[in-house]
Amino acid sequence: MAFPNIFKTMTGGTVVTDIANPYKLKVDETTFVDFQTSLLYQKILKRCYAKSMGMSDEQARNLWDSVELSNAQYGTITRIADAMTNKKELILVNDSGIVRVATYQEGEEIKKAYAEGKKANGVYMNFQKYTMTDIIKIYMGLVFDIMGGAKVNLGLAKALQLKIADLRKTVATSSSEDAKKQAEAIAIALKDGKSTCLDAGDSIVTTPLQTQPITDGLKLVYGCLASLLGVSTSFVAGELTSGMAVTGEADVNANEDGIKDFFNSVFKPIHDKLFDIQLKFKTDNWRKFKEFAQVIPYVESSMFISDEQKKEFFEYLFGG
Repeated sequence: MAFPNIFKTMTGGTVVTDIANPYKLKVDETTFVDFQTSLLYQKILKRCYAKSMGMSDEQARNLWDSVELSNAQYGTITRIADAMTNKKELILVNDSGIVRVATYQEGEEIKKAYAEGKKANGVYMNFQKYTMTDIIKIYMGLVFDIMGGAKVNLGLAKALQLKIADLRKTVATSSSEDAKKQAEAIAIALKDGKSTCLDAGDSIVTTPLQTQPITDGLKLVYGCLASLLGVSTSFVAGELTSGMAVTGEADVNANEDGIKDFFNSVFKPIHDKLFDIQLKFKTDNWRKFKEFAQVIPYVESSMFISDEQKKEFFEYLFGG
């Protein structure tokens, strides 16, 4: 039958058999999932820093990556996120103000100090049983599948479809060669952007771009990630919510609660030990300030509240 020959002609002599996924992403799933997971952890840790008080600018330089090829090329945020993503151990030391990965000997000494309950000259982290990473990677795998579907959709949307009336009937007759030549001529003309002549029953169309399934799929996955991390969907998706509208305020409060968990369990204990400081969490909850605004003048002028109590009150108010 001459039917396959027409498609060989239209595709440069090759018959496309991988109909299920003719437009594959150029990155493999493992690379995509690991990168996105690490990026999400970095985003959370950066927000932890933005919500913290008590770290000097000099100390904060250790958080960020550097283009300089040295032992401190990667900042603490990247290294911690990488350890969380790959579920591995990480030992960091403060070497005269510069945070770097511990050598093997230093690592063994720090592990021993931790095991004996003694003060260590570094920070030892172990994310080998960090199950949250496994769940996040499942969701990131779904994102990979959705983006793969989007790539197929976009690829098909770029292609012109030449619909020839009664094609199967035509190729089965003795005039099949004529049909093939006509199809080839039309395809070449369309490729070069030229006018072409078609039968009244023929048509040239493109595949409609289906964005709703992609949007719905990403919304579902981002919602699952947000629920897992204790933050808003807008935080995971990278959407901005501004102002004091109900939605924006709810997102701010949700993000603050979720970020505070990571702050207290990961960011604060690591950097407190690295720099011998006591970080505090600062709030963006404007309602909290509004509620206490009327009380502040009385606290400030009261003779019945000691200076120490006033200090504790203001530290609570502005320190979260």
